[in-house]
Amino acid sequence: MAVYPTHGLTFKIGKAGDTSASLVVKDVTSIEPKLKGQVKTWNPLDQHGWQRALMTGKGLTIAHKGQRNEGDPGNDLIAGMLMAIGSACTIPYEIDFPSGSKLNGNVVIDLSTPFGGAATDLSSLEWDAVMDGEPTWTAAS
Repeated sequence: MAVYPTHGLTFKIGKAGDTSASLVVKDVTSIEPKLKGQVKTWNPLDQHGWQRALMTGKGLTIAHKGQRNEGDPGNDLIAGMLMAIGSACTIPYEIDFPSGSKLNGNVVIDLSTPFGGAATDLSSLEWDAVMDGEPTWTAAS
């Protein structure tokens, strides 16, 4: 059994049209996954008023926050999606865990803060990586 700090995670992205992720995005300060299940419920007569439920789908969104670092290829790739729409926003994504496990698949980049902040702050870069379809999970060997 092991406990790992968040800074032990490594995530990589690729360009639209690439088949794998190879760019690290510098100056990301937080990464937060949100898994959302889609549960359908129904109330059959044979359950005497008790509800039944079935998980019919899942969605994974990974929120990223950090600083804008001009000149870093990964940071520039995300910031460069400012005006992107459609398939130009779909890129390969991979997270490597300290345990040796890996999660990868295509994501849609939803860029929310490409720059800016308070006058005394560093310029921000914030985006969500919304999983496009089922990701591949590879357990540690």
